[in-house]
Amino acid sequence: MGSFDIPYLQERKQKSGKIYFYWEPSKKLRVLGYKSISLGNNQQKAITEAQTLNIKLYNDSDPIVKGSIDWLIKQYKEEPAYYRLAKNTKRGYDNNLKLISNWSGKYKIEELTRKICISFYNSEINKIKTNNPNDANAGLTHAKSVLTTLRLLLNLAVDEGYLDINPAKQLKLKQPKPREEVWTEEEMNLFVDKAIILGRRSLALAFMIGKYCGQRPGDIRRLNWSQYDGKSLFIKQRKTGASVKIKCMPELKRMIDKTTRNSILIVVSEETSRPYKDSNFTHWIEKVRDAEIKDNNGKITHPRINRKKQFRDLRRTAVVNLVRAGATTQEIVSITGHSTDGCQSIIDTYFPKDSISASHGIDKLNAYKKKNNDGAATE
Repeated sequence: MGSFDIPYLQERKQKSGKIYFYWEPSKKLRVLGYKSISLGNNQQKAITEAQTLNIKLYNDSDPIVKGSIDWLIKQYKEEPAYYRLAKNTKRGYDNNLKLISNWSGKYKIEELTRKICISFYNSEINKIKTNNPNDANAGLTHAKSVLTTLRLLLNLAVDEGYLDINPAKQLKLKQPKPREEVWTEEEMNLFVDKAIILGRRSLALAFMIGKYCGQRPGDIRRLNWSQYDGKSLFIKQRKTGASVKIKCMPELKRMIDKTTRNSILIVVSEETSRPYKDSNFTHWIEKVRDAEIKDNNGKITHPRINRKKQFRDLRRTAVVNLVRAGATTQEIVSITGHSTDGCQSIIDTYFPKDSISASHGIDKLNAYKKKNNDGAATE
């Protein structure tokens, strides 16, 4: 084993006779969470990389201490489960982990208590609620997301033996109201018409796929032509890994078949001839939703759609419409890819208030009573 004048740079001769270089931290640095880094077998490149790592080390005036929350975050980001996260999911986790680090990064893991976790949850609510005093739900969704990430992080602390129980689990806290927005048939038809009029047929197509297939926006944006066989769409969901094969409704099939194949992807922006990025897709969906189209006489022919409606609500809408059509829970999850519990949660949340289903139920009751000659008494 060789060494250099450059701190922590070492060479090792392999059995093959080749020499490889490593940045090898001291025992003291290892305690602080630093690990050995392979620098390859090119000596000059290894020297340059070692010098860069040393500059970073020397500039770090507040190193990560083993057993701290910041150290735990570092360990969590090296877990296979973290690397398997979908891009958008990982971005959300990273934002939450940054908030957790700012709040308690220097804490020792064992110092976190249920009381401290509850205090953190409430502080995250208040950050958002301060700017939205009239919104009772403000901050709750954000705080729930951050707490979920904290709970996953502290699960690792339990696995590593730093904690006996997870202090962020089973906290009886105020929860955000479940989102209940469902697109009406009139609103969905209006959106498709407006998108086509505004020269965004691609959005009309994406909307139709969302309407009939109940998939997440990201999975729809990434659909390629090899996932369509002329009758069905084959989708492997990025977030959960669930695979579904969905037979296309006739109107959706017609729209897909009339789409020009000028890309490997099905949904392509007219402006760039490239797939939509997440933020740009959302921007255009909102632009079409909020558009008010008038005829030559100034009469409104295509009004604005309720601004509460979002593209992601089509996933819930698909479940609702499938239930109204009489589909079973198993049939629904085989289309949308929801878990059975997730599907049932939508049904439990929405259907007690669904006037259309209530009307169908009364019609069935009325038909049953007529069939059995059990008409209601009349005055």
